[in-house]
Amino acid sequence: MIWYELTLILLHSFQNEIKLMPVIIASSVKEAKALINGGKYREIILNFDIDADDFFSLASHSAGTKISIADRNDRSPVESAK
Repeated sequence: MIWYELTLILLHSFQNEIKLMPVIIASSVKEAKALINGGKYREIILNFDIDADDFFSLASHSAGTKISIADRNDRSPVESAK
């Protein structure tokens, strides 16, 4: 199993433009879900290892919020073939 440190980039689609705080760090899936529900942050950095089940749980957690995932972990054990 490969673990990644991921960043959730939340793209809110509200009719009225709202001012979002830029970044916050979540230390658990539960905390990340609460931050997604709060809708105050543009980006949530996941400061924990996440597996596929938790990833899909987060991605499908909020139907009204588009979630984009970016892998910013430079310590990933996966290397490209040369």
